[in-house]
Amino acid sequence: MLLGQTSIRTRKSIQEKLNTKVMERTYNNIFHYDSHSKIWRCFDRDDYILFWNDRSKMSIGEGKTPEEAYKNLETMVYEKN
Repeated sequence: MLLGQTSIRTRKSIQEKLNTKVMERTYNNIFHYDSHSKIWRCFDRDDYILFWNDRSKMSIGEGKTPEEAYKNLETMVYEKN
């Protein structure tokens, strides 16, 4: 059992490292957690004022985790271009 637990910990730490590498590229984004709907939102830092005033004119990634929200935003931006 100890060996199995060790391999699970190793896999988890590798996954955490991968998530860290993905999230290192998010400096130009802002993440907002809506505690009412329990959803993370991710949007471009330049759209900060639009996020609070007129969200229909911007791309917003949504997800259950910050990583998922970021990936959804990347997909939306890629589809627009």
